[in-house]
Amino acid sequence: MDQKTGYKKTKIGWIPEEWSIKRYKDVLKEIDRQYLWDDNLEYHLISVRRRNGGCFFRESLLGHQIKTKTLRPIQRDDFIISKMQVVHGATSVVPSSFDGMFVSSSYLIMNACPILNIHYMNYWAQLPKFYNDVLISSHGVHIEKMTFKLSSFKKQLMPLPPLPEQQKIASILTTVDDKLSSIENQIQQTEQLKKGLMEKLLTEGIGHTEFKDTKIGKIPREWRISKFEDETRLITCGVASTPKYVDPENGIPFLSSQNVKDGKMKLEKYSYISKDFHKELTKNNKPEKGDILYTRVGANFGEACVIDIDLEFSVYVSLTLIKVKNENDSNFVKYLLNSQYYKKLAKRSVFQGAGVPNLNVKVVRNFIVGFPPFPEQKQIASILSTVDDKIETLTQKKSEYQTLKKGLMAELLTGKRRVKV
Repeated sequence: MDQKTGYKKTKIGWIPEEWSIKRYKDVLKEIDRQYLWDDNLEYHLISVRRRNGGCFFRESLLGHQIKTKTLRPIQRDDFIISKMQVVHGATSVVPSSFDGMFVSSSYLIMNACPILNIHYMNYWAQLPKFYNDVLISSHGVHIEKMTFKLSSFKKQLMPLPPLPEQQKIASILTTVDDKLSSIENQIQQTEQLKKGLMEKLLTEGIGHTEFKDTKIGKIPREWRISKFEDETRLITCGVASTPKYVDPENGIPFLSSQNVKDGKMKLEKYSYISKDFHKELTKNNKPEKGDILYTRVGANFGEACVIDIDLEFSVYVSLTLIKVKNENDSNFVKYLLNSQYYKKLAKRSVFQGAGVPNLNVKVVRNFIVGFPPFPEQKQIASILSTVDDKIETLTQKKSEYQTLKKGLMAELLTGKRRVKV
């Protein structure tokens, strides 16, 4: 930032003239509460999620079950900093609901000095500058083995607005967080609705009163029971050998299991193969819009999506390509494969080759499935797609608010944008 009216240059950059530069030792004080343990009492332990994730209840243990007595009690509005492994540098302000619970020695417990609003501090701790301060104050090559040095951390610098401005900034960001929390609750509720609808619609159908017992449980009398291969025109996996990859401008997309997630195609990242090799791979089984991709190798095996765009591509061995018969609806089949029943069936059937899950194509072909008449398949898929659309809308809204929050934090917490107090 060039010289600007109302700003001053400091050791950590340009800040508003009314702001000051403080060391963490000037705004935070360490709390070391002692506690007399009782082997017969129950103690509630909490942990901190990854950065910006808040804290959560971990477990309850009786005094005699706790192997270490280094647990310490926390109180509302304590500021806790994680010193442990993958959540190194994560922070949280203790909410009132966790008052009186406990944390392990892997956490620092700190309180705000009179010049600091603790919620403002927690938002500041979500910026890269704070995380860098934690890393500077830690020793070790790998984050899993880093040792946090409090004396070094206390010397690091932060810009600090007057207390009323801190409170205003924290209030603005809390409003955005509250909105994010509301959207997240709506997403969770809608996902629960979808789960219940899938359980009901994929086993009971729509408007049926008569049912029959089958190998997969009770289903409507009008539904047919088949082997999955009898309901499809093709079930095959992609090429097993790793091909030679080429530049994007000279190649064709080569998709793998990472490109199927949450019932949708994910095309953020993939490799490319030559056009000639692509033609060779797809001469008998070309992936087309309306076909199904089903993951078969890796951690997310047993996940299906429908190809919903016109895209020329080939598939790796980690994907199974499925073409359903004309009397079946691809979206219905996708929901069927993504239902709890077939997720569990896939998990039971998977082969752990060299530690990597592998869902054999022959196993998938022999899945026993219950199929409604085509019009009912379309109805069921339409209902579930409507719920998916709502989840997608909410997820997009959540992403927009996350972007808004990130931008506000970058400007408000550094003084680039000022608030009226």
